[in-house]
Amino acid sequence: MAAAVPCQPVPEAGMQHGNFALDHDASTVRVYRLERGCATPIATIPIDGPFAFAFLGGEEHDGVPAISIETWLMHGDRKHRRFVWVGDRYVQHGRAEEIPGRRRP
Repeated sequence: MAAAVPCQPVPEAGMQHGNFALDHDASTVRVYRLERGCATPIATIPIDGPFAFAFLGGEEHDGVPAISIETWLMHGDRKHRRFVWVGDRYVQHGRAEEIPGRRRP
């Protein structure tokens, strides 16, 4: 039998969508399920570069929203990855997409 995960405070600096929230540090994005003032961690997704931003929302699988994570590349370009909930975890959906930054004429 797995040990119960203790109640954690709802992340203040992170994004919330319905009964879910996320926060991040330099190496991971963490996703929480919110219930009665408690935040229960459900997933940790590694970040593969300098963090730009993350978005929680959009398409849902089993009631859990998708996540988009962008990291900075060279010269203002970004890499976009999308994750969807499958079974009991997030998996990357499709290929990572490179988004070009603004270029001087």
